[in-house]
Amino acid sequence: MGTAIRSSGMIREASRLAAAGELGNSDVIRLLQIPHSKEDVQEVLRTFEQQLSREAKSKLTLDAFVPPPSDVDNERYEPLFDKYIITGKTYTTASGAVVPNELQYYNGQMVHLYGECSNVPLVNAALAGSGYRPITLKYADGRHAAVAQLWSNKFTDTSIRPYAAMFIVVAAVADNAPESQASLKAASNGASSVLVMLDGSFDPATAVYENKARMYMFRLLDTTQVAIDVGRERMGTDKRPGTIDMACIGRQLHLSIKDQHRRGVVQGDLALTGDSTAYESVVAQAVKTAGVTLQALPRGAECVYPAVARIGQGPVVCWQWRSDVAPRLQPVMPGSLHFDRSSEEGRTLLAWGFTPKVLGFFPKVRGVITGLADQTPRCARDSSAACEGMANAGSRLRWGASEEAASAQSRLAWNTSFLGSLKVVLRKELVGPMADGLRGNWHITEGTFVGPGHDAVVLPGAADWMHIRPDGIAIVNVRACFETRDRVRVYGAYGGVADFGPDGYARALRGEYDQQISAVVTPTYETADPRLEWLNRVQCIGVGKVDMSALRAQFDMYVVRVGERAQEASSAAAQSPIPEQIITAVERFRAAIPANFDPIYVEKVVIPFFLTNVYEGERPLLPMIDLNFSKENALPRDRFGLIYRDWKPTPEEGVMVFLQGLEKRGENNLRKRIYFSAVTPDLYKPMYRAKVTAFFDKLLDQKFADRPFMQHYLDHYFDLYWDLHLGLVGSDIPREVREIGKAFNTVFAYRDPLLPVTYQNYMKVRELQDFLK
Repeated sequence: MGTAIRSSGMIREASRLAAAGELGNSDVIRLLQIPHSKEDVQEVLRTFEQQLSREAKSKLTLDAFVPPPSDVDNERYEPLFDKYIITGKTYTTASGAVVPNELQYYNGQMVHLYGECSNVPLVNAALAGSGYRPITLKYADGRHAAVAQLWSNKFTDTSIRPYAAMFIVVAAVADNAPESQASLKAASNGASSVLVMLDGSFDPATAVYENKARMYMFRLLDTTQVAIDVGRERMGTDKRPGTIDMACIGRQLHLSIKDQHRRGVVQGDLALTGDSTAYESVVAQAVKTAGVTLQALPRGAECVYPAVARIGQGPVVCWQWRSDVAPRLQPVMPGSLHFDRSSEEGRTLLAWGFTPKVLGFFPKVRGVITGLADQTPRCARDSSAACEGMANAGSRLRWGASEEAASAQSRLAWNTSFLGSLKVVLRKELVGPMADGLRGNWHITEGTFVGPGHDAVVLPGAADWMHIRPDGIAIVNVRACFETRDRVRVYGAYGGVADFGPDGYARALRGEYDQQISAVVTPTYETADPRLEWLNRVQCIGVGKVDMSALRAQFDMYVVRVGERAQEASSAAAQSPIPEQIITAVERFRAAIPANFDPIYVEKVVIPFFLTNVYEGERPLLPMIDLNFSKENALPRDRFGLIYRDWKPTPEEGVMVFLQGLEKRGENNLRKRIYFSAVTPDLYKPMYRAKVTAFFDKLLDQKFADRPFMQHYLDHYFDLYWDLHLGLVGSDIPREVREIGKAFNTVFAYRDPLLPVTYQNYMKVRELQDFLK
């Protein structure tokens, strides 16, 4: 009975207001003050759809989706939300939650801790491959610091319901941005870290300010699953569960943030200032030192902060945070916050050397997220129907996504079959920091490999000759020999990657590791026994975990077959269905490839690299080319694109000895054999000595002391090479030749095709290939 009265009251009032014409903002606000249910709102939307203004529809639609919390001030009617409306379209998360398509924040409190990181290389490594790099502060005494921020938010009213969140943010610019945009001169007063939020452009005509710096969302903790799902699926943010305790009592702000395992990230108490203008002169001094222009914004100006986000090595997602409120700024007192290394987030901030310098407090925060694109097809519906059919949206959306997925399936037939489980016990042997990362050997003290039809042990001498890159990714390099019960020996070589976490390199230097480390490997096997000869022909993939406390590892290995081989294997024997963990491993591997990489480069270079094992042994003391030591097929597949336009050998363009052995290239090629005798004194002295001596004199000149050697060597190497072979030196050597040579050597030096420097130089070689012809 009560519901009927409320419904009739809202409908009667709507009918009365509609009699005068359009139902606008003020009319709808009046309607929403009347006690009502979701069904009441649906009826108003359906009955008066033609008379409702755009803004009025938005308010009603939002109320039907997410009624305002009863214990929170209603801030939903601010002008910002009339500009960015709720359309009635929906988004269904992977967990099945149906939410408005628009992401908006109506009330709550926000804390920004603006600071600087002393470990600039480690922050750089955290952003590596994303296309962005951190903005740095340059002090007069020569110190550099990366600009980072820690945000804590308590959202009491949002379009996805109340929740709290923590953000670890790095102020960033594009990799190719000029140095003038990538760094700021820092003042000694500690206020320079906030300048990245104040340096932008303001359009008086639209009253919109847009920030220059990008906010790189490195890691987030959220308190609700729907917030985590929306962030990971739509915003590309690495959101994880956590608890955020943020309470403001008078002028005392208490902050305590923990991860999902209740391990601390940061905690402390901050005394809020009573004078929001007291810090303005300090900021003004930092502005003057940096030489930036401080924009004077009118009250209520819309501020746009472009953001970029990425989960692991996945694609970069761009969007914008828009708000019409500004923070109150004040200094952070030293010792007021404690960072806890028991959590991954706390360790990351400590490893970066993060020191908060400036506190920005929003006593009432509001804003909207714009620029989001649906990651999967979603059902777009008008506002009146949206409130009616939310219960059925999930099934429709999943059906639409399935249709698209079906049309986008791979055209290549492939399958996997279980090969066996590898279990090993490890012994750690730390080598130390090297040019390419931290070297450590993991010796296998005992191990078994058990699978359908075979049972083997790992023979002594097996090990993983691993190195951990500065970004926390470990490159697996296993060499092992197995012996079956029948005394058959099988040699195995495993490449692959293991993720030690963003701060994994710094922690490994201290001997600290997560308890469980996941890894994906790409084994190949070799044997002389005819019964297992088929192993020589297959590529395998393995997924597993390493228990760093017990020093034990376990991997499940699968044979991967493609095309006709897959069809033959499927018809020859009953194959296991494709294991879900293999599908996940492949998807994760592809997600680790930077989104800006050329798709052909991915297929022709990245994938072959990680599916290829290269034996690394001692360098033989033999002639460069000899009939008894063929280099045939010595060039890995992922290098073909450096030489051939079609990414594969084409005989009409020539075939080098690294692809076709000298013994197969005809009699005329025998003269190309180069022996050490080619540099005997009687030949060397008249033809080469003067040129080689001049090269070393220039290379080892005292003026180059204490400078990086390799770049200097490569610069002079081209002069020696061209002088010896063609008698050309200096400017007679084409600029393009030097460029392609430098890029070619860089690819071979860095090796890993996922590194931006490798990709950029690989594509530079391909860009200049036609010139060399």
